[in-house]
Amino acid sequence: MSSTTTTLLDTVINTNELLCYILLHLPLRDLLLAQRVSHRWHDLISTSPSLQSALYFRDLPSASLLPLPTYNPLLASAFPPWFIDLRKLEPSSHWPFYKAFQNLPWAKRPDAFRRADASWRNMLLVQPPAGTLVVEMRIEDGEADYGTRLVYRLGDGGLRMGILYDFVETWCSTSEERVGGVRWEMLANSEELRREGWKTEWADCVTLILSHPEKPFLLSYGASSYYEKPKDFEQFRSLGSVDLHKLEYESKEEIFVRH
Repeated sequence: MSSTTTTLLDTVINTNELLCYILLHLPLRDLLLAQRVSHRWHDLISTSPSLQSALYFRDLPSASLLPLPTYNPLLASAFPPWFIDLRKLEPSSHWPFYKAFQNLPWAKRPDAFRRADASWRNMLLVQPPAGTLVVEMRIEDGEADYGTRLVYRLGDGGLRMGILYDFVETWCSTSEERVGGVRWEMLANSEELRREGWKTEWADCVTLILSHPEKPFLLSYGASSYYEKPKDFEQFRSLGSVDLHKLEYESKEEIFVRH
């Protein structure tokens, strides 16, 4: 390699704007790992708005918004049940949670994922971000579902994986019969939403449905005296769990859905 070529390469690598442009072409997993190359690369990747958007740590600039929401591919591969759209998966007996925890790709080495500062917890699930989280807690009695719907308006750039994981983990950790799943309203077109009776202001919405067959329920934040905690579930509890009590919902309403 000639000295001229070496000088040009050094110029590119040592110019933040050019290096940033190159790094944007890396696959998401490689870009995440590139932070380990050096302190300089770590500082550049962790402070560059465009690279942080590419890593799903911050929302996209308005000028570069995608025409349709795009799943975070790293989260979709590590937490597949959270990315199955329940609008396409009925009945609820086919929904992916409780036992799904045992089959997650990282279930055999959970410690790295349980860290309080694990990067996945702060990642956006989609770009552009989901700005509204609707949580429905239901009882199934055979003829109808009934329960409570809570609507959360999310700041800090949108819905993060840590929040969605903790809701499901908290719900499922108290009974093997509890199931849940995600309905991706924001991936539906406006005509689909109108047919399903959803409000237009929920167009950026992700709905988390938490269901239990024919038994009284309570979204608890620890072991419930009513249920025996499933064996070995503790390994799936994140050390960085969000304090769900501190999340303030915007509205609350009773729901009744006849089968």
